[in-house]
Amino acid sequence: MRRLGFILGVVLLCLSVPSLAQSEVESVRIDVELQDDGSAFVREVWEIDVAGSITEWYLGKENLGKMDIHDLSVSDESGTTYTSEGTNWDIDRTREKKAFRCGLVRKPDGYEICWGVGSNGPHSYIVSYTLTGLVKGYSDKDGFNHMFITTTDNGIDDVSLTIRKNGTILTTENTLLWGFGFNGEAEVIDGAAKYWSTERFSDRSRLIALIGFEKGIFHPEITEDKTFEQVKNKALKGSSYKNGKDFLSNLVDFLLFAMLGLISLGIVGGLIWVEISNRKRRKELLGGKESDVEWFRGVPVGGDLRKSLNIMKLISPKTVSRNSLNGSDKLIAAYMMRLFYRGAFQLVPQLEGDPAFKINELTLTNDDVSGPDLNMELDIYNFFKEAAGEDTILQKKELKRWANKHGKMIYNWQNKIKDSSMSLKTLKAREVREVFGLKKFLKDFTLIQDRGAVEVGLWNNYLVFASLYGIAEQVYKDFKKVCPEYFTLSKTMEQFNNTNPTILWSTVNESTRYFNRAATSYAASRSSALGGGGGHTSFGGGGGFSGGGHSGGR
Repeated sequence: MRRLGFILGVVLLCLSVPSLAQSEVESVRIDVELQDDGSAFVREVWEIDVAGSITEWYLGKENLGKMDIHDLSVSDESGTTYTSEGTNWDIDRTREKKAFRCGLVRKPDGYEICWGVGSNGPHSYIVSYTLTGLVKGYSDKDGFNHMFITTTDNGIDDVSLTIRKNGTILTTENTLLWGFGFNGEAEVIDGAAKYWSTERFSDRSRLIALIGFEKGIFHPEITEDKTFEQVKNKALKGSSYKNGKDFLSNLVDFLLFAMLGLISLGIVGGLIWVEISNRKRRKELLGGKESDVEWFRGVPVGGDLRKSLNIMKLISPKTVSRNSLNGSDKLIAAYMMRLFYRGAFQLVPQLEGDPAFKINELTLTNDDVSGPDLNMELDIYNFFKEAAGEDTILQKKELKRWANKHGKMIYNWQNKIKDSSMSLKTLKAREVREVFGLKKFLKDFTLIQDRGAVEVGLWNNYLVFASLYGIAEQVYKDFKKVCPEYFTLSKTMEQFNNTNPTILWSTVNESTRYFNRAATSYAASRSSALGGGGGHTSFGGGGGFSGGGHSGGR
């Protein structure tokens, strides 16, 4: 019994010892402003939930070679600027003595940037410094292959890096970029080179940026006796990138072969014959020209927006695709309008400024659940809800940021729009004339004498389909002009009527633009990433980098 009591005592003692709490890095945002001489002003924002008994945080900045770090500054969320101790930082001190202080620890080929964590709990640390000699001069390009974020003990939830050139807009024509060491995306966009994570950084992740600039943008103080091509080839070894030159050569060969084949087989003539047949079939379905279609006053094809868009693309492909990403922007706009009517989206007036875009809980009726394209609509709702976050108020920056990080998801959603079972051969004349008949009815709305009584549900659908046709703003104005009573009968329209209507259209237009740009960037990355045009990063590769080391709390 005494032995059993001893064992139980040991077990209880072990259970009573608390586990070592570990600090968590929620996000890291780095902004780099490149200077003409190749130096860089770097600003890093580390969102850290400090835990345990650590006294300081440090960032490894090693393998610098001829580069150097100076003008270190650290502050926190309180606005307090820490006292800099230069290179005299002493790591063997208490938390209290390190609080509100920062400094550098010299390493064999670089530094550790250090600062006192102060207290446990969430903190936002802003670290600024000048990094000299980042951009090197090569014979063919100027550029660098640099590790901006090193490995950490517990990983990082979210990472982003933005690189700009003072006085120069970076474009895909003057800037090539690749990314290594993490799962994410890299793009030249909005005049800058941008990297961001699409998955959580593990303790093995790191962010290595390889960028080549067109000659003349910089006048680097440091030059290397090699080509950027050599730097690039070394970095690409072991990566998921392939040789873009071979790919392009193969593509050219294939196109030339295909062209010769088309000419020799007379397929061009066959294609012309097919187009003539298609035009004839379109006229049969419409009952003549598009302008000959009779007005339709109901809801086309049972309210199926996806099917209606596919009908429009088959009958009038040029009209649908003009100034849009194959019509997906019109479908997104239509789903957004429908979600406003469902009460899922709401414009909430504010005491000052524009109304807030609020995301409400979506309540569906039995009729809604049976909708043929409901899943497509729910995807859009969930995109917005996820972007808005816990406060359910969607800011423009939130949606843009979310879209930029989810280009693949939006791209896949757009790929679900096309219905491969639909063709000119399988289309029904009744459905075609419903879709194009309502479009004509809405365009001629102010000219029609007998519009019938205002049926709120029907008229709501009119504006939904007007969004699909790309004429919602004009139809809205026509409704205001000839049927103002509608805006007192519909709760949603009453909401719009109490705000500047341009806010509604700008909200819809900006949203579709963010989505389409993100999807377009992802689509472009699938073909251009191999040649330095951005796209997916590679977890492997990146050899020959400068920077590096280890970061964490101690």
